[in-house]
Amino acid sequence: MENNELIKQVLSELLHKTSEKKINWNRINPSAFRWVKKDGSILTTTTLQKQMVKLTNTIASTYILTIQNSTTGAPIQISSSNDNSIDQILANIFSEAEKVSSQAEIEKQAEIIRNLLKDL
Repeated sequence: MENNELIKQVLSELLHKTSEKKINWNRINPSAFRWVKKDGSILTTTTLQKQMVKLTNTIASTYILTIQNSTTGAPIQISSSNDNSIDQILANIFSEAEKVSSQAEIEKQAEIIRNLLKDL
């Protein structure tokens, strides 16, 4: 399997798990989401960032996926700027992360309000 195809395959799996709400993406700023996974003593931080870039007469979005593992040191970066098929997958992951994060935020807000109303 070609390297690019392998990357697209695992990114598609990431999209699928995100769509199933199995990944807890948290919005860290308006253009980025972060997911932290702890597996024993290994901490892995994944960040998906959307960047706006100006092309000749238009503005386009590119996505950068950065994965930092506490045991490997150097981060892995996957950028959509060079491959339209990767761009689409990362854009879909970003969109799903927005949905998951928005729903989680609504649930947190509702819980805060419920706690305020307790014993009234």
